[in-house]
Amino acid sequence: ESYSGINGEATPLRIFKPKKPNKTTFILFPGASPFAEEHPGMIGLATTIMNLGYNVFIPRIPPLKALSIKSENVEWFAKAYDEIINRNDVDKTNVTIIGISFGGSLLLKATLDERIKLNPPRSMLMYGSCFDLESGLNFLLSGEIEHNEKIAHIPPNDWGLTVLFHNFIKDVDAGFDTSMVQTVLAARVADKLDKVERLKAELNEHDFQFVDSVLTAKYTPQIAGIAKQIIKSQKDSLKQVSPSSFCEQIEMKVFIMHGANDSMVPYTESVK
Repeated sequence: ESYSGINGEATPLRIFKPKKPNKTTFILFPGASPFAEEHPGMIGLATTIMNLGYNVFIPRIPPLKALSIKSENVEWFAKAYDEIINRNDVDKTNVTIIGISFGGSLLLKATLDERIKLNPPRSMLMYGSCFDLESGLNFLLSGEIEHNEKIAHIPPNDWGLTVLFHNFIKDVDAGFDTSMVQTVLAARVADKLDKVERLKAELNEHDFQFVDSVLTAKYTPQIAGIAKQIIKSQKDSLKQVSPSSFCEQIEMKVFIMHGANDSMVPYTESVK
């Protein structure tokens, strides 16, 4: 099925219904992934919840499918929520929402939108989400986490650097023309692996090595320098969608879970 997107476009919506559903509806919002509502982890979670007797909806959030972690997602979250709770098969007074990874942080921001505040969910679960997007992204550079005055290291997820550069490299002066790099990264986040290899073969030696380092999370001095430049340049926009800047405005129940060995967003983001 589908729901009406922010411009009225038909946007995919996966629905899981048990034979004898109770009144509660779960809306699962995916994280930043090209698999979106088709992500095996999301389908597995939805199936488990459905087997417990609940209706489950997974709306596609197009910017997240394109691996955008910017504020444009907030509008999509609010729109999807409003569309789903106003369906005839949903009791808008019995809705729970779940946000995953970076998507969880953005979803929490969306709960301040009037479309959600007017008919708020009974509760929300954030899993593996950032409290502060700036510190969360800094983890992708160092793999370093600090908790209770102890420092530990977790190898950052390869995907994290790709997400960072795909979103923001066009917004900084990297010292060279990054247009071809952006094209390759766009193909990678769209999961077009054959196209990635074809495009890489057309790159000059510098751009090839640069792209290869980003895709395999090799933190060369150049990569690290540009990454730090990106995070510094996006400080204000990251703060805008970071729960650290608006959490005191949240009035509903929010449950927080995190994997202790999460390599995309460190668990320390959930215990701040």
